[in-house]
Amino acid sequence: MRPAYETARAAIALTVLSLLSPIAGMAVEMALAWRYGTSSVADAYRIGAMLLLMGQQLLVLQILPHVLVPVFAECRARRGAAEAWRVAQGIGNVFLLGAALLGAAEFLWPRPVVWLLAGGLAGPGRAGALAFVRWIGLAYAPLVVTGVATSLLYAQRIFWLPSAAQLARNILLAAIVVMVARATSGPLIFATIVSVAVGAAMTLGRVFPLARTDRARVSFALGLSDPDVRRGLLLSIPLLGMFLTGIWSPLVINRVLSSMPTGSLAVFGYAFKLGLLISLAPLTLATVLFPRFAEERSAGSAQDLEALGTRGLRMGLFLAAPIAAWALALRRPIVAVLLERGAFGALAAAHVAQLFGLLSLSTPAVVIAAHAQKMLYARQQAWLPTGVNLAGCAVLTVAAVWAAHWGADGLASLYTSLAWAGAVALLAALYGRAGFFGAREWLPFAFELAALGVASGWAGAAAGAILAQASAVPRVAYALDVSGGLLASVVVFFLGSLALRVPEAAACRHFLRWQSLELGRWMSGDARSA
Repeated sequence: MRPAYETARAAIALTVLSLLSPIAGMAVEMALAWRYGTSSVADAYRIGAMLLLMGQQLLVLQILPHVLVPVFAECRARRGAAEAWRVAQGIGNVFLLGAALLGAAEFLWPRPVVWLLAGGLAGPGRAGALAFVRWIGLAYAPLVVTGVATSLLYAQRIFWLPSAAQLARNILLAAIVVMVARATSGPLIFATIVSVAVGAAMTLGRVFPLARTDRARVSFALGLSDPDVRRGLLLSIPLLGMFLTGIWSPLVINRVLSSMPTGSLAVFGYAFKLGLLISLAPLTLATVLFPRFAEERSAGSAQDLEALGTRGLRMGLFLAAPIAAWALALRRPIVAVLLERGAFGALAAAHVAQLFGLLSLSTPAVVIAAHAQKMLYARQQAWLPTGVNLAGCAVLTVAAVWAAHWGADGLASLYTSLAWAGAVALLAALYGRAGFFGAREWLPFAFELAALGVASGWAGAAAGAILAQASAVPRVAYALDVSGGLLASVVVFFLGSLALRVPEAAACRHFLRWQSLELGRWMSGDARSA
């Protein structure tokens, strides 16, 4: 199988699982909206969920994979597989100790954390947030285990299991919310901790057999005397800075939102989750490519690394454009289909749709930043993304109070603007640091994607509106609007990109043709064997 097709197939499999996981995550949001709406309990949950999200960003998405995957690849090449496993365990044990200390501190002193995250909360919302902060630390150790296991699975080119574990975690959380929802935060806290533990157990169940195959032993030693362990921990320092600057944005936004009317935190949280959903496919491509980035770097092939990174970034933007256009054009029906039921009324749905539209404009910027960061992480040059994020945090801190004069809409607009500024800064740095081709070659591609995005969004809105007239039932009409609009947006974008001879469209067509031939051969083989 050609390497490009192997990467595409892995990316598609990961995208499907990654899409199912957020769909289950949206089931959690739907259950929360149905049971709690925009009440004080929902506000309190957003504070606990933000701590958990920060932990997942820190351990599962940001630091551990970007440290362990390149370190594991180099140690396996120099010292053998068993030693690579031992080094990875040593780094993981250091993070496990830190997670235990942090959880204990939050249990003993939850008030400063609530003040930091949502100083404007009062009454039942503040009481619920204090309970979440006190107990959510029990989920930190399973998060570390999940992060280490995910990193080691990525190093072995096993991408599907972490997404499957996240899927199971979200399904379990949604089920518990539906079955045991009450007017207090206790059931939500219990459901959150149990779901994280189940996800950690699933990833460990696959890691242990891999370790035995490489004759690696389970160790709880910190291994600080090992130079590779120390090197991995040193690599984590700029990544920790990247994480801290990354969480600064939601921290500042949540503090400002907490001073607004009850439900503001919940409304922004729903919109932000929807924004994450539409960026899945291009971001999973970056995840699949990262181990190849690390291997190219360890092999000393700078030119191949640059070419691979450029192709991956262009393809990520190509995948992001039609989805972002569809989300922007059909934001109100999307929110109605997913959230508008029970305690979640039409007024809240309209506000969430407005925020969702503003946040969806940042999707291409998020894709650019993700690919650029992974390129720099593979090169073990993590200080540059940290500096870009730090500058964005400084601007956000100064401008957030000013943007709050326009309410949550102003904060969403500020967030989107800063996302684009950071993406442009990283691209500008990559032109010099990674030898990417010049801006003059990027501009035609950007204009083509923008024009195709506008056309596909308009086509999706028109087709969806026509299909919605087929049913007098509002919920069915919304569903037809969303599904028909998505199909029309994707078809118009793909056919238009083929007409403009966009290279990424031709690559997708070749892959789909090859995949259909492979499927035909597989089905023919099954028929003959039957």
